[in-house]
Amino acid sequence: MRVLLLAVTLALATAGAATPHPLVDGGGARTAGELAVDRLARGGVTVYCGNRRARLVALTFDDGPGPYTRAVTRTLRRAGARGTFFLVGERLAWWRGALRAEAGLGAIGDHTWTHRSLATLDGAGLNAEVGRTRSAEIARTGRIISLFRPPYGVRTPAADAYLRRLGVLQVLWDVADSGSGIRPGSIVLLHDTRPQTVPLLRSILRDLRRRHLRAVTVPELLAAARPRLTRDDRGPRTSC
Repeated sequence: MRVLLLAVTLALATAGAATPHPLVDGGGARTAGELAVDRLARGGVTVYCGNRRARLVALTFDDGPGPYTRAVTRTLRRAGARGTFFLVGERLAWWRGALRAEAGLGAIGDHTWTHRSLATLDGAGLNAEVGRTRSAEIARTGRIISLFRPPYGVRTPAADAYLRRLGVLQVLWDVADSGSGIRPGSIVLLHDTRPQTVPLLRSILRDLRRRHLRAVTVPELLAAARPRLTRDDRGPRTSC
């Protein structure tokens, strides 16, 4: 069964299939969050924030798993909060149990295999960095992985086209490594590989509770109220 699952996920990554496979997603009904992600991905939308009307924010964590992942997930769980984790593929085997903790607490996304800038990658490199990580995450979680964040926030036309063929939604942020400037609908960039993230996260969660804002996953944020869309020179994106 494990061999069959790995074969299916490798085929998804290399062939660019966007249609969920029943072996991987269990054949169950799609959630509202999954449908929202699929809709935006099909439109080639790049997400920077959610709709400002919802009293929700998405806390996202890059570069893990790492030594502080368990502290991050414990902090979120105690606060009744959820998060989205953009993982580096080569690190999945280094911190055993961390992926299970992250998957149980929210959404999982692809952050390339070695954290290389997309600007350095050709077509084969994109498959090695993006497709390989996505395959590994699907094999380990049994989920379709439909979220991607580019290292350093660097996008390229080739990568945009590759992700769209995969049916993967590109997620960036409007608040970076700070509790300052968080508004309803914000997507907040944090890193679970940095020791300062845990005390910062506690501070952010206290502030969200005081302001009656709730921390949810990126798919949950996008499903709760459709984000407004605009366009820039790269194509459609959410309006922040």
